[in-house]
Amino acid sequence: MSSIHPPALLRRQTQTVTSISLSTISDIQKLLRTAGEIALSRRVTAKVHLKSDMTPFTDIELDMEALILPFLRERFPDYQILSEENGTQGPVKPAVWALDPIDGTKIFLNGLPTWGVSLGSIVNGRPALGFFYMPVTHDFYWGGEGFGAFLNDKPLPLNRT
Repeated sequence: MSSIHPPALLRRQTQTVTSISLSTISDIQKLLRTAGEIALSRRVTAKVHLKSDMTPFTDIELDMEALILPFLRERFPDYQILSEENGTQGPVKPAVWALDPIDGTKIFLNGLPTWGVSLGSIVNGRPALGFFYMPVTHDFYWGGEGFGAFLNDKPLPLNRT
């Protein structure tokens, strides 16, 4: 499959980022779906812990990060990785992945449907790609500069202002 080269991304091209293929985007979607389904299936047995700021996190989130982070490290070795539960990994770089395995932990723990798996990339200080999968509703939002925005792979209208 050929790579997509968003024009704006190419204008900001660094040695670390040149393009992301549709195949890689598909792999990210599959990975986040798998992680989300794991979380959904284990919600009632989640072990809850408190961070130093007294916000909750679960053992499930650590397992989700253990699934997702190796993929990001392997596929994007020139990116820094920020993860909700494990913090910053690697030196500061112009390209960053930010992961929140359960975005909305309290909502998740209360059995409400509006939590999700959140992953985004920032290149040279600007948002590049974003993914948000909601396992309860099976809604998958994703988008990026040069790609557009999508809900379940259907284009979303964009405001051009």
